[in-house]
Amino acid sequence: MDGGGCAGSGEETVGCVTEHGFQSRRQIHVEPGAREKALLASDPALARFKSYRKGAASIRRIGDYLTIAVVAGCCYEIYVRAVTREEARKAIKSE
Repeated sequence: MDGGGCAGSGEETVGCVTEHGFQSRRQIHVEPGAREKALLASDPALARFKSYRKGAASIRRIGDYLTIAVVAGCCYEIYVRAVTREEARKAIKSE
């Protein structure tokens, strides 16, 4: 056994697809049947729904920036309210 493919990943897998075909859990080469080949083949009808890596990464990055902006805005609001409350307490005490 060569240990390639899914072997050595530390996880027990039911099977994995390698460049040579399908390998079972015991790492014995099993040639995929017609149904497995049909399921693994690319379907041109689904190509338009494919998620492109650059587009997904840019959307994720925009989401990260928006999250940071919202958290910073919330922290600023909390700071402003605390400062105004403290100034109001000092104004009441000085009167």
